[in-house]
Amino acid sequence: VDKIKEAAKEDREDSCFSIVSVGRLEPEKAFERAIRVAKRLKDDGLMFRWEFIGDGYLKKDLETLIQSLHLEKRVVLAGYKKSPYSSVKSADLFALFSYYEGLPNTVYEALILGVPVAATHVGGIAEQVEHEVTGWLIDNDEESIYQELKKIVANKKGIAAMKNNLKEYRFDVDHIHR
Repeated sequence: VDKIKEAAKEDREDSCFSIVSVGRLEPEKAFERAIRVAKRLKDDGLMFRWEFIGDGYLKKDLETLIQSLHLEKRVVLAGYKKSPYSSVKSADLFALFSYYEGLPNTVYEALILGVPVAATHVGGIAEQVEHEVTGWLIDNDEESIYQELKKIVANKKGIAAMKNNLKEYRFDVDHIHR
């Protein structure tokens, strides 16, 4: 926990709503779906920047999709980072919209850094995220993700309240090993 917190420096450059996702650029992580949601949010006039951290064989396909949807100024494929913690800590929201998951470490890392999590309600994520307390559990379909993310991005006060809730968050490693 201390290493994660030490590796994160808060150096926010702008006030645009910031979303970050971390993971392999592979089909199960559903980054194509997230990019399509980003297009809909942009079309709604919402101001945001979404950074995807990770690498994988879908990188070229995702770059092509971003360009075809004219999202180059909103969506960034940052590539692999040895330590993504500074990017996560400076974000307003950590997003994980996978088709399936186990118990992803990235969710715990975001919560440790005080960043609310929006995630599809799959795998063990419901054990990690307390809905509307430490984040949002969202049905595993594009329309639900879009509708919920639209509300989240438009509500900076809600994010501030959620971050306040996370000031008391404590990672319990013993709970994980049970």
